[in-house]
Amino acid sequence: MSANYLLRLSKRSLPLASAVLAVGLASALLLSGQETPTDARTYFPLAVGNAWRYVNSVGSESVTQVVRLEKVNQEEGYRLETSIGNRVISSEVLAVRPDGIYRLAANDVPIHPPLPVLKNPLKAGDSWSFQANVKDRVIKGSLTVQSLSEPEVTRAGKFKCVKIGGDSLQLENQKAALTTWYAPQIGPIKISIKIGDQETTLELVDFKSAQAPPDKSKPDAVKPDKTK
Repeated sequence: MSANYLLRLSKRSLPLASAVLAVGLASALLLSGQETPTDARTYFPLAVGNAWRYVNSVGSESVTQVVRLEKVNQEEGYRLETSIGNRVISSEVLAVRPDGIYRLAANDVPIHPPLPVLKNPLKAGDSWSFQANVKDRVIKGSLTVQSLSEPEVTRAGKFKCVKIGGDSLQLENQKAALTTWYAPQIGPIKISIKIGDQETTLELVDFKSAQAPPDKSKPDAVKPDKTK
């Protein structure tokens, strides 16, 4: 889900820079609650058709969906598009590598080098630094695995999450902070971002899996698995 969307709802500026501060892929494993190394790909299931519905701090809803596979500089990734109503407001391409999930492009602009979203394996306390160019903009900073078993509640339910954040990010001359909570086999269930004086939060309302059978009680959405 692209952080570009967050700023469009709070302040329509820095579209490309904010787009790269969001989040990335694949299957298995539920958290046992122990602070042990964890496969990052568990925490962002990317399959064509998967969709996440979010609500922001002021009550506006958006949908982020994996729409297709797409190559960026000869590397194949998953294209995610975020929409409000029937209008696409941002996009990103995420790729799965053996050492983690990377953002290859934001709003159809390649990122050089691709930005690490989740590093594999995830270990509590681990950090990774990055510096990349998006057109003529420079994005740099570091992210830290703050917890492997953080309890978090959204409108979609209660989850045990991997919590990843950084409060010293830099988007050109703007300071930024980002915290994301990832639930196993679902993906980002909450995203908090601050750029300059602008701050907003997204929380998950429901998750629709392209690979799961439909929930008869809610024909338009599949309820996520919830930890107790």
